[in-house]
This record gives sequence, C-alpha cells and structure tokens, in this order.
Amino acid sequence: MNQEAPVVVWINCYGGWDPARRHPIETMGYSQYLDGIVEGLATIKSRIAAIYISGGMVDALGQTECSTTGPELVRRLKQKGIQESLLYDEVSVTTPTIVHRWIETIRAEYPGKSTVLFCDEARIEINRNLAGYYAEKLGEDPEVWKWSIYGIDRPDITERSTKEYQATKWQRMLAEGVEHVENEEMALRIQAKASQEAGK
Repeated sequence: MNQEAPVVVWINCYGGWDPARRHPIETMGYSQYLDGIVEGLATIKSRIAAIYISGGMVDALGQTECSTTGPELVRRLKQKGIQESLLYDEVSVTTPTIVHRWIETIRAEYPGKSTVLFCDEARIEINRNLAGYYAEKLGEDPEVWKWSIYGIDRPDITERSTKEYQATKWQRMLAEGVEHVENEEMALRIQAKASQEAGK
C-alpha cells in the first residue's frame, strides 16, 4: 500500500444520528466522534479519493445507520470545506463484517491507494485484531492493515462500548472462532429486532 497515494476513508457508524430519540450521552458521544473524524479528514482533504460509511442496522423507523448519519456527517464536512459525497455500505452491521468488507473493497476497487478506517477508541484493538485476521486470510500483510485504523474517543452508556468488554469479546473469538462469535452476535441482533417489531 502506497502511503503517499490518494486516501480511501472508511467510517464505522455507531447507531443512527437521532438526537430526539437516543440517550443524551449517546448523542453527545456520537457528535464528538463525528467531529473527530472531520477534524482528522480536514488535514488530508486534498488527498481524499473516496469516503465510505458502514452501518446497516435499522432503527424503529426503518432507517439505516448510514441513512441518518450520512447527511449529518456531510453537513460537518462541508463546514470544513470538504465537499466529498459519501458511499454507503448498508450491508455490514457488526465490527467483523465492516472490517472484512473494508479490506475486500480496498483490495478489489482501489489498488495502489492508501486507506484509513475510523472506529471508536474502545474498539480500536478489536478492529486491529480483526484486520490482521482477515488480512492474513486474504494473503495481505496484517501489519499494514492493522496500522491503517484510527480510533476516536466516543463516550457511550452501553457495556459494549468499553475496552474491557471488547477485549473479552476478542478472547472469545480466539477461543471459539471469529465466525462463531459473529454468527452468535447476528442471531442476538435479529432476535432483538424481532422483539422490537413485536412491541410496536
């Protein structure tokens, strides 16, 4: 990967942008996260080749993370003179699926480009570990991908958004297999969504 090449940016969403419905700490933390991304991109705006955002989880109104976070991110980018349109990845819904899709897309569609993936600080280690895992499976240098990930602090109220929880999750992945833990998490999300739908 050429470090001086144009940069393809990839951004993890963490729920939708919905200040009216989310807990105030979640909203303030998410706002801080988006501001951190914009500040970072402002320093390399002349090199940006494309910006992707990943988040296919659907809220109670049937909106994906991308569809609500995207317009808010564009508004903030424009304030810094970054007029990039966004590309939406609404297929990925978990950290492993996002990391896997990021690597596969850059390899297939942007050969020779540099890249950076943004995640929240609590998840930076699991993102790096997963990047190494998928890079090895794809015959790539794990270190190149692991050190293309940038973490930004995002205060949150959920147990999942702690370094301790994410470290335990990675240990489970090592013991039980990444795909097994991923499938288990997807099943829980589907169950939660079904419960949400039933409660309408």
